[in-house]
Amino acid sequence: MDCIFKALTGKSIIEDHGLFGDQKLNGLDHPWPISVILPSIAIFQIAFFDLITYFGVQPDIVLGHSAGETAVLYASGAGSKTMAVELAVLRGKVFSSLESRGGTMAAISCGPEEAEDLIDEVLREHGNSIIEIACYNSPSAVAVSGEEVAIERLLSIANDRGFFCRKIQTQVPIHSSMMETCKQEYVMELQDLFERHSGRHVPKISTYSTLTGDRLTGPYTPEYFWLTIRNPVRFTKAIQGIAKSSSLAIIEVSPHPVLSSYVVSMVKETDTVFASTRRSRAGRPPSECRDAIELLAQLTVTGQNSVDFSALNGRTCCDLKIPLPGYPFLRKLFPLYPDTSGYTKQVEPHRGPLNHRYLKVNKETHPFLAEHVIRGEPIMPAAGFMEMVSSFNNGMALVRSNECVLKALEFGGTALMNVTMRSILSLSAEQPVKIDIHLDGSRWSVETTTSRHTRDKDSSSVSTPYFHVFTQSVMVTVSESYFLRSRGYTPMGLSPLKLRRLVALST
Repeated sequence: MDCIFKALTGKSIIEDHGLFGDQKLNGLDHPWPISVILPSIAIFQIAFFDLITYFGVQPDIVLGHSAGETAVLYASGAGSKTMAVELAVLRGKVFSSLESRGGTMAAISCGPEEAEDLIDEVLREHGNSIIEIACYNSPSAVAVSGEEVAIERLLSIANDRGFFCRKIQTQVPIHSSMMETCKQEYVMELQDLFERHSGRHVPKISTYSTLTGDRLTGPYTPEYFWLTIRNPVRFTKAIQGIAKSSSLAIIEVSPHPVLSSYVVSMVKETDTVFASTRRSRAGRPPSECRDAIELLAQLTVTGQNSVDFSALNGRTCCDLKIPLPGYPFLRKLFPLYPDTSGYTKQVEPHRGPLNHRYLKVNKETHPFLAEHVIRGEPIMPAAGFMEMVSSFNNGMALVRSNECVLKALEFGGTALMNVTMRSILSLSAEQPVKIDIHLDGSRWSVETTTSRHTRDKDSSSVSTPYFHVFTQSVMVTVSESYFLRSRGYTPMGLSPLKLRRLVALST
C-alpha cells in the first residue's frame, strides 16, 4: 500500500514520513497534514482488516464513520485495495486546499437539540459564520464543523453550560458547507478514479451507510463519496439499525478507540464492543501486536468460534486434553511472546519463568529481571542462569531422554556445584533474545546470540548492523559430591547454597 502512496505522491509514508516503522516521525507538523492523515488511517484500517480476516474473523456487517468510508469500500468487497488507497490519497490531496481557510472541528457531549441551541447562540453573535453539526455520534454526543472562530466560541459556551467538549486536531472542516469550495476538483478526481477502476462497486457483504443511516443497497459512486464528506455522519441511526440484530460483537478498527464508548451506549447489554488497538502511553513501547492477539482472545471468550488458531500459531493445532479450572475465579497467566509461533510452544510445560525450551528474554518479557541494574545497564542476574538449569524438582530434567541424568536426579538433590559464569547478558535488546539450554553429559550450558548496531564515529547515521555473540555457560557437575550432598553429606566441608534462596537473594 505504501507503494501506491509513493507512486501518487512521490514520497513514502514509511521512509519519508516515519509512519508504520521504527524510525521517528519526519517532517510532520502538529496537527499532521490531511494529505498524510487520511491515507495513513485508510492503510492501517485495511491492513488490520486483512489481518483479522486472515485469522478467520469474517464480518457479517461493515460500516464506516467519516474517513472510515474509504476502508469500507475495500472491506465490503465493492472495490480493490488499490482503489481504496488511491481514494484516500486523492481525498488528502484535494482537502489540503482547505487547511488554510480557517476551519476546524470539535466534539461535544450533548444531544443534537442542545447542539443546535449552542449553534444558534453562536450565530446570534457571529451571524455570518459557518458552524454546523458534522457527526451524530450518539444520542448524547455530536461533532461540529465550521470556521475556527465560531467553533472556539461554541466551545466556550458549551463549557460554561457544563458540557464536556474538545477541539479536534484538524484544520479541515469536513461535513460542513465549507467543503463546497473543493467540490468540483474532488468530483473530477472521483470520476477519474472510478473510470480507472471500472466495475459495479456493489458491496458483497451487508454494509450500512453513515450517509443515510440505512443499509447500502446500491453501488458506490463518485456522487456518494462527495456526499459523505459534504453531509453529516449519521452514525447514531446506523448503529441503532444494526443493534436490532441479536448477539452483536462489534470491532472498532482504528489506531485508538474513538467510537467504542458511543457504540456501548447504543447497543444491548448482551452485545460486546472491542477496540482493535490502543495508543501506547508515553514512554511505553508499542503494543499493537499484543492488542491484536488480545482482541482474538476476547472474541473467543465471548463465544465467537471463528478464530483460526492454526493460522495464528503457524501450524495445525493439536487435540490436547487440558483440564479446565475447578472454579471460575481460578486464573492462570501465560507469558506472551508475540514473535514466538507454534502451538506446541504455547502448551509446552514450564518448569518456572526461566526454565523451558523456548525461552526468550529481555526487559519487556521479564521486567522483574530488568530491575537488576549494574552501571545503568539491566543485566541478567547470575541466579537467573541457575534458575534456567533448575530441573531438579520432582526428578524432572530438561532432557528427559538422558537416563543417566534422570537416575541422578531421583536422589532429590537441591544444590548446584562447580558453577562457573562465563559472560553476562544484557536485557536491553530491542527484541527478545533466544536462550538455548543444553545438556552434554554432566555439563550444562546456557547460550544466546543477540545483535547490536553501531554508529560510525564520523557520521550520525547508523552503519550496517553486525552480530555479536554473548555466551553464558553454567556447568553443573553431577558427580560423587552431588550424590553425597543428596544423601545428607556435606562434601569438602562446604555448605552449598540452596537454589531457591540463591534466586531470591541475587542482586
